[in-house]
Amino acid sequence: MRVVSLLPAATEIVAALGVAIGAGDADGTPKLVGISHECDEPERVRALPRVTTSTIDPHAVSGEIDRAVRTALAADSTFRVPGRRPPPCRMLMR
Repeated sequence: MRVVSLLPAATEIVAALGVAIGAGDADGTPKLVGISHECDEPERVRALPRVTTSTIDPHAVSGEIDRAVRTALAADSTFRVPGRRPPPCRMLMR
């Protein structure tokens, strides 16, 4: 089973549970195969493909970030999943 995590905390929990990291196997063994742009721990997940991107410029000053977040939330979301979708998998998200 292929697993994609869209939450940093879920990524850390999956890794702590000992789920394998990397390409999923056909045998049904759970494997973490993708993460969100926010996931960075544990270190061994950092090489996995990022399946989301932020709509907010992380280098903006706080006032600009606040306005961008308010605008993004009113319209849709603060992140997006680019056109390339992961192959069939289970997604961990809230």
